[in-house]
Amino acid sequence: MLRNNDGIIIRGVFGFQSLGPNGEILPLWQETALGRLVRRKLDKMHAGEHDGAPQDEAPPWHIWCQKRRAFGSWTGQMVRETNLLVTSGKAEIAGLIINTGSKVAFQFLEIGTGTAGPVVGDLDLQTPITTDAMDRNTLGAVTLTLEAPSATTARLDGTFGPNGGSSKAVTEAGDFNVITNDTIDMMARSTFGVKTIDAAGSLQVIYDHLIS
Repeated sequence: MLRNNDGIIIRGVFGFQSLGPNGEILPLWQETALGRLVRRKLDKMHAGEHDGAPQDEAPPWHIWCQKRRAFGSWTGQMVRETNLLVTSGKAEIAGLIINTGSKVAFQFLEIGTGTAGPVVGDLDLQTPITTDAMDRNTLGAVTLTLEAPSATTARLDGTFGPNGGSSKAVTEAGDFNVITNDTIDMMARSTFGVKTIDAAGSLQVIYDHLIS
């Protein structure tokens, strides 16, 4: 989140919707505040244990959390997740505002299987998914919505899958710009309770840049 002395705020929110092979809505796990707190503590406690695991294998402690009613529930609604605006994203936004430094707009989404919590120095996802045509090159459909009285939402809307390969146990997502001069800048990163994409299904991912 960015805020200036005039009260302008820039923040972002990820949204996820699971779809079956025929476009039907499938339930996703929606964490409670307690569930999020416990899952994040377990992510730290088990740091590195899931590294190198198959992309269709969910972290065991995530599955454990999803069996506890106090930690969340299954819903067919879009699941919203908080994220962290990283340093590279802030620098890119500043350059875009004053049109300097050959800055490029953020229009790409990426998902991954990493569980390490986001930090401001992150430059990429921990474990990006790059197989089965589900890599960073998923361009989100861009919409700009003006909301009364003065808020603006810039939305990226992308769909991952069906991939024709194995299912994917997604635990992180990021918002990126295009490749320029062999570099890619990440604006924001989020980690969350596992969201599974069936091999024949898909995962809709949106990222809302909220300016108010």
